Amino acid sequence: VMKVTFTSDQTSSEDGFLAIFTSSSMLCPGGSVTSETGFIFNADDSGLYANNMDCYWIIRPPGAATVTLQFISFSTQLDVDIVNVYACSSSACSNRAVLLGPLSGPTLPSSATSTTGVIMVTFRSDSSVQYTGFVAEFSATFCSKGSIPRDGSCIECTEGSFASSLATVCITCAAGRFASLRGSSFCQNCLAGYYGSSAGAVSSGSCQMCHQGYSSPAASSTCNQCSSGTFSSANGSAQCTTCNWGTYSDAGASMCKACSAGTVSLAGQPCLSFAVYLAPPAALVVLIAGYCLWCYCRRKREHQPKSSVQDPTSPGDVQKIARYTVDQLTPTPDNHHQQTPSTPPSDPLSAISLAFDQLATEPINGPAPYVDLLFPFPRYCSIANDCLAFFKEVVKINNISENFFNPNFNKCFCPTCYPPNAPSAITEGEPSPYIVPRGWTRFGITVNPGIAEQEQIFKRWPVAFHGTRADLLLDVLTNGLAIPDDIILDDRSPESQNCSKRQDKCIYTSPTIRYSGLAFYSNVTQFTAPHGRRLAGQMVLQCRQRPDSFKKQGETMGFKRCWNMEDKMLCPDLANTDEIEWTTEIEGSAAAVPHGLIVRVFEAGSPPDYFESPMDGDRFVSYLSPARRAAKAAGDKGPPAA
Repeated sequence: VMKVTFTSDQTSSEDGFLAIFTSSSMLCPGGSVTSETGFIFNADDSGLYANNMDCYWIIRPPGAATVTLQFISFSTQLDVDIVNVYACSSSACSNRAVLLGPLSGPTLPSSATSTTGVIMVTFRSDSSVQYTGFVAEFSATFCSKGSIPRDGSCIECTEGSFASSLATVCITCAAGRFASLRGSSFCQNCLAGYYGSSAGAVSSGSCQMCHQGYSSPAASSTCNQCSSGTFSSANGSAQCTTCNWGTYSDAGASMCKACSAGTVSLAGQPCLSFAVYLAPPAALVVLIAGYCLWCYCRRKREHQPKSSVQDPTSPGDVQKIARYTVDQLTPTPDNHHQQTPSTPPSDPLSAISLAFDQLATEPINGPAPYVDLLFPFPRYCSIANDCLAFFKEVVKINNISENFFNPNFNKCFCPTCYPPNAPSAITEGEPSPYIVPRGWTRFGITVNPGIAEQEQIFKRWPVAFHGTRADLLLDVLTNGLAIPDDIILDDRSPESQNCSKRQDKCIYTSPTIRYSGLAFYSNVTQFTAPHGRRLAGQMVLQCRQRPDSFKKQGETMGFKRCWNMEDKMLCPDLANTDEIEWTTEIEGSAAAVPHGLIVRVFEAGSPPDYFESPMDGDRFVSYLSPARRAAKAAGDKGPPAA
């Protein structure tokens, strides 16, 4: 191991230095070289090559389409000490063809290129005269994802196959997956509830729907029959549902049947007689209860004065409050931004509604601590209820499976549920400050526990937000964040929402939702809330982003240039607003893992704070207040009034 350090002062600057490093494989006697670029030479520390040398170098960078060798200097004994350059058909170089050679003397040879991706250089010297030898530089070219090298050029993989980076062969899509385009870098999954029976499928039409009584996860090659005690009542089920108490089902059932008279069943269990289920525990309960009653009566008779009169139990001992006393709750930070692997309820959408009917319990001697229910939404929080309605509407319209969501990590961040005195930025246990999404409501997204544990994403990856729109949500949940122009599930491209719809070849995120939640990034969707109210909603993905996968930069939406706004106004909680935009060219879970869908709703004409941007034009003018619309129509180019 060699370490090179360089330190400069603050006074002057010079030309610096250029150094060429070598490894043992680059010196004679050589060997196998897998670097993309580098140098090879045959002289030793004396500046001359030795007598009786027999050297070879096989330069074979993995996945290379071509390898080019360029001689920088050359001087050997003429017609005696010989250099040869070959193109090899394999990495072992057992079959090779001469590119240059034999080479000797003082003349600098021309360059040579191998179209096989492997090149071999040999050198032999005799026992007498020594010269300075040669120095040669090599470099390789590679094919992009979705294509493979062939005879010095790159060819695209056909439909039904794919190639990742540095691949040398196209791989056929496995059953349950498909690739609809030439040059695909990955195969797309058949959705949960569907299966693909053949390898090499070229379209989503190869994915067939599972029938009632069967289910399948995503990317399945077959449908799984529901086991006894479970059922699936609809075609295209992602999983089978457990039968309730008092019902049963056979394997492959589409519904559960009631147990016959005189029998009963536990959830998912067969029907058995009452005696089998109840006799042993019932006898034990009766025995224990009888003993406890006897002890209680005896103790009371021995210790109670005959002249005393028992007062009735004070009603103030414990008080059940049939409401959520939001104004008395102790504010708590967002304790659920870090997920741990857990099993979500079988029916999250139903459980979400049920959670609003939960009650809090408050001791008489003081306010109750924050009761963090399965869904920590206060029963009477109108904002959380409206966000829930928007969430259900998006899930229903886009046919999104409930298995994508983990309701254990739902949380409302409205001023009532997350009071102003709660922290706005959380640093403890975070690789960088987590800016709390005030004014929004989060619905937890199921995270692959293998990725979470292996990468330690909730300890090592910072929180980032990515604005999206409703019709792309299923694609993002299935395949992860995609770069514009990449084709997704239904052969559409995820059109960029940023910078006047320019199709930047990158993915934008931000450490603050006040930036990612701008209407320009988080598109607006209208929906009908309970009681027939017409509202608008936005959605943003809360992600964990790999630390080394993105670049940081200042805002590019024109707030300072067009509206003369100070950077700190965009997010007072962000320490460095020059890093408010994050960009990455890496797609999917390799760069970002969504773990929360964050939404907010509002009435048209009453937009929330940090809704507009200088790039909007007239796209969202219908959602602005009448006064703001009039100001824009009159040519007001500045920010909205505070």
